[in-house]
Amino acid sequence: MTRTRAAVLILIVLATAIALGFLGVRKADKRHRETLLVQTRLAAGAVDIEAVAGLNGTAADVESPDYARLKEQMKSIRTATLRCRFVYLMRLNEAGEIMFLVDSEPADSPDYSPPGQIYTEASVGFLGVFKDGVPVVEGPVKDRWGAWISGLVPLVDPESGKIAAVFGMDVEALEWKRELAEESSFFTAVCLVALAFVAAMSILQAQSNRASQRIAESKKKYETLFAEMLDGLAVHEIILNDAREPIDYAFLAVNPAFERQTGLKGTDIIGKTALEVLPGLEPMWIQAYGRVAMTGEPTHFAHFSGDLGRHYEVTAFRNAPGQFTTIFKDITESKLAEKALRESEELLNATQRISKVGGWEWDVRAQNMSWTEETLRIHGIDSVAPGSDSSELIKNSLKCYPSDASKAVEAAFKACVERGEPYDLEVPFTNEKGRAMWVRTSGNAVLENGEVVKVVGNIMDVTELKAARDSLQERENFIRTVLDNLPIGIAVNSVFPEVRFEYINDHFAKHYRIKKEDLTSPDAFWETVYRDDAFREEIKKRVIEDCLSGDPSRMVWETIPIKREGEETTYISARNVQIPERNMMISMVWDVTERKKSEDALRHAEEQLKQSQKMEAIGRLAGGIAHDFNNMLTVINNYAEMMIEELPDGSPLKDSAWQILSAGTRSAELTRQLLAFSRKQPLEMENLNLNGIVAGIEPMLRRIIGEDIKLQTCLSNGLGNAMADPRQMEQAILNLAVNARDAMPGGGCLTIETANVELDDNYAELHPEVETGPYIMLSVSDTGSGIAEADKERLFEPFFTTKEKGKGTGLGLATVYGIVKQSGGHIFVYSEPGQGATF
Repeated sequence: MTRTRAAVLILIVLATAIALGFLGVRKADKRHRETLLVQTRLAAGAVDIEAVAGLNGTAADVESPDYARLKEQMKSIRTATLRCRFVYLMRLNEAGEIMFLVDSEPADSPDYSPPGQIYTEASVGFLGVFKDGVPVVEGPVKDRWGAWISGLVPLVDPESGKIAAVFGMDVEALEWKRELAEESSFFTAVCLVALAFVAAMSILQAQSNRASQRIAESKKKYETLFAEMLDGLAVHEIILNDAREPIDYAFLAVNPAFERQTGLKGTDIIGKTALEVLPGLEPMWIQAYGRVAMTGEPTHFAHFSGDLGRHYEVTAFRNAPGQFTTIFKDITESKLAEKALRESEELLNATQRISKVGGWEWDVRAQNMSWTEETLRIHGIDSVAPGSDSSELIKNSLKCYPSDASKAVEAAFKACVERGEPYDLEVPFTNEKGRAMWVRTSGNAVLENGEVVKVVGNIMDVTELKAARDSLQERENFIRTVLDNLPIGIAVNSVFPEVRFEYINDHFAKHYRIKKEDLTSPDAFWETVYRDDAFREEIKKRVIEDCLSGDPSRMVWETIPIKREGEETTYISARNVQIPERNMMISMVWDVTERKKSEDALRHAEEQLKQSQKMEAIGRLAGGIAHDFNNMLTVINNYAEMMIEELPDGSPLKDSAWQILSAGTRSAELTRQLLAFSRKQPLEMENLNLNGIVAGIEPMLRRIIGEDIKLQTCLSNGLGNAMADPRQMEQAILNLAVNARDAMPGGGCLTIETANVELDDNYAELHPEVETGPYIMLSVSDTGSGIAEADKERLFEPFFTTKEKGKGTGLGLATVYGIVKQSGGHIFVYSEPGQGATF
């Protein structure tokens, strides 16, 4: 009966130990997961979200300042959290795959993950963080690097409200299990010792004929338990002085676990005192053990042994008068982990102070609010007493916001608690000490089985950041206003990693005569601005080559035509300025149409003036020669006439005299034409109407031009009068008609037109010799072969002709020129090859 009772009791104690050990492991696992999630949230709160938004998940990120800043943050967090193996940021790409943005590993490490590397081993829970935005602790999960417990927290972009990335911290699964085993092993050992003690007592108390055998079996079991225990066990005897005060203790027995955890061999220390083995033993060990041995009261404590350099957790109880037993385990790693965690928390607190980011946590089930030190500082609160009313704390926090902001924060917090919706708000804030500021407050839900159990978040003092941002925005607005109102066009475009417009002002599009919204890309610019394919390729090639040269003197382009079908051609000049350190190019463009018109007008006026001066010089020369030649011809012709009169008929000399007179008469006609060109022939000026002159010689004109050429007259009704010599005007019209006839050997149309005209300043700018005012215009137009540009300059010069030899003297148009100029008028020709001519 006694044996049965003992066995049952042993089974009960053993089952209880196993159950408690299992529950201890589960409780420790839950606590570790909660701690890891809190650590991950706090670390995530320190991540620069704006830098995250600047990453693209491509190899080019490595050169980005945002990537370098985040890389240092990842390394700092990894260093500050001892048990953490990896720290990283991930994001979903356009294909819905998880890719790395940045991690804590150096680039030469085999564990390094470059930006854009795809993570294919993600579990369902891992993917859920990206889709649901709910922080979790996931694992153990196996991948190519090992097995891990992962803390994952989404980072929400405050502007778009979307998940910008997921922040992760990995702990090795093996390390995780080891920590859980250490936490539960001590309790299990105590239970096992108690089990052994109960078994031994039951056996000793049993009354049977086989008592000796039972005692032997019990002793064997005790020895086995003693030897196989994971925790160290030692039996000691206390040593007292004459005043019965504990001064040392002796080692009576130690188990193998004792040797493993202390590094002391039982064979070397049994029978020796503690001070002999450990000369630097701290007095507290002897005092604590002395109280146990002398009073019989057990004790439990943790302390550091300087001689052994280790931390131990110890349970001591008296097993016999003057003796005591110690059961202990080495908790050095745990203490180091606690120290690391404490230092990590201190680092996080320091980081929060520096970055002005406070953390908080709301336990939905316990209705309890926890704040970090920085959160208290931001609220202007020195401390919160333990057990303070959390609801009152929340109410006081909401009072720090203006009415509208308070309602927005309260509504966002409520939605996060009830529906798990994350939030991120930037609002004004006045703390309890009256300091006005701006804060950024955010919250994320923690779910268990689809239920929100916690809400964790951050509150960040962004007063200085907002002031700097507002100042920068104001400066940007000022610069943009200046650029938008400059009379020249400005465009700024990036050149790496891709070419795209970053800024365009209104005048840029205006000068190129396009719509601003059409400039979606540099390629669209070329297509929209330059409509002619050949010219577009020519100017594009030239501009690109000039820009690639890097030579500022080549990146200037003058008087480029902007042509549109059916519209006036305008002209622009442009200049590009490179900013290599920013991978940017500034393009400036200005409209030079009016300048080009002025330059063209000036050039034309100069040409007209030169031509006029040349014609004036030729006229003076021709007039002088013609005058002297005419005097000699008069003598020759007079003598020829006298010879004809005096020579008898039939005389051979008389025929010669007639030839002399005929040649002299023809020469006199040429001289008359030269005098007309030089404006030195006498004119009989009359107040006449050119319509009458044209009508009077129209029959003669029809005979001269022939039947193949059609004659049209467009004579203006109400034409004004002009002062001119009617015979000279007839001669000028006849000369122009003959010139037109010769330009239309295959037939055509000759048009004579009159009109009243007013010559203004614009016309005078193009023709410097013209005075502004009312004029009578006579135009003679043909549909002939036209006049080459090079011939126009010499068209009115004496003896210049484009006709075949023997078909013209080159004095017809020169005569017309002289008659018009001597009459106080002006003559111009408009012609293009193949398009006829108009005088």
